[in-house]
Amino acid sequence: MVSGGSATITLTAATDPDGTVKSYIYERQVDGGQWQQVAQANSLTQTDTIGEEWGTVAYRAAAVDNLGLQGPYITSNTETVNVGWVTIGGPAESMGSKPTPFDFVFSVSVTGEPDADAITVSAALDGEQVYSGTLSAGEQVTIPIKTHLLGAGTHTVEVQASKDDYLPASKRYTFTVPAVVLPDGGVGALAQGPDGRAVYHTTLAQRCIGRDGVDIQAQMDALAARVKTLEG
Repeated sequence: MVSGGSATITLTAATDPDGTVKSYIYERQVDGGQWQQVAQANSLTQTDTIGEEWGTVAYRAAAVDNLGLQGPYITSNTETVNVGWVTIGGPAESMGSKPTPFDFVFSVSVTGEPDADAITVSAALDGEQVYSGTLSAGEQVTIPIKTHLLGAGTHTVEVQASKDDYLPASKRYTFTVPAVVLPDGGVGALAQGPDGRAVYHTTLAQRCIGRDGVDIQAQMDALAARVKTLEG
């Protein structure tokens, strides 16, 4: 395959003993990352444009019957587009909303070198390093992302990989942590303990975790202690 060229996926007609085949789903996988749909069509052939920045690409397809039921995938071999490139495979670069903690999983490879090792890799969350090491081709890294310790808004995971004189790789992934909001008719309440101090409810982690992962009650206690010290 040549970058900037085209790939044609050709299928043999599927059969369905319980109905009729209505369409075929075509998907691609670039650099060992997430599968993404190219098309869904009632056709046994599909053409796709090869990206100039791709290191490798693979395709798969599945039949869908008139009831909307999908059959098994048939997967092609993985083809090299650009030889001698370090590649990073992972989720979609835009990961969407992440209201709960999740695992960020990625792997690295070198095109044309399936047995490559000692690939230098680093990953950073919002500019702070969360992983550094050396990997073999195809080896996976799992980074737990604790969204309850992050503020609401968009966050970024950036992965960089390099090896010797091969072309290095860098990928940027984003996700959004939604803000905690009360539902319509909901009420936010502040309680007091027996000693009259404010007590913050702990039913929602995002309400209870403050800066640097320290819960709000602990921060209030520390602030009160400092005030007493200043008062003498």
